Amino acid sequence: MIEAQQLSRIGDAVLGEFGEVASIVANVMEPIAGIEHFARVVFGARGEALIIGAHDGALAALASRMFDKSPIDLRETDWVDSLGELCNMLAGKLLIANNSNISVGIPSYFTAKEQPEIWQKITIEAEAWKLFGGSPIYFAVVARESSCSPVSRK
Repeated sequence: MIEAQQLSRIGDAVLGEFGEVASIVANVMEPIAGIEHFARVVFGARGEALIIGAHDGALAALASRMFDKSPIDLRETDWVDSLGELCNMLAGKLLIANNSNISVGIPSYFTAKEQPEIWQKITIEAEAWKLFGGSPIYFAVVARESSCSPVSRK
């Protein structure tokens, strides 16, 4: 079981490799409010997953630092790749911290407009908000996904 505090610490460590990060307190009842870009990676047979959501500003800052490019030189694919890479890095660190040997899947990218129903199908085990590049990033560990249950928190 992953706790919010553990997710927050690991998020700090991973994001800290690319620049200054700060924890923020946010209303987690509406995790997609103002966040457009998401990546999800499945790491368990029962639907466990990590979801990362980033505001445009945070994603631009992350991609710029990750690829060592000026924000003006970035393409949309750089944004998608950086969010997927962050998802892989964080999922890997979470699994190591929990002594798990489960393999990590390939991250998938989606926008809030493409999959608004996802928040109606998940149970969130742990979540954290960070501030990176002056904009928010949201982390959630999903305990399971189902086809009919609304979002709930453990």
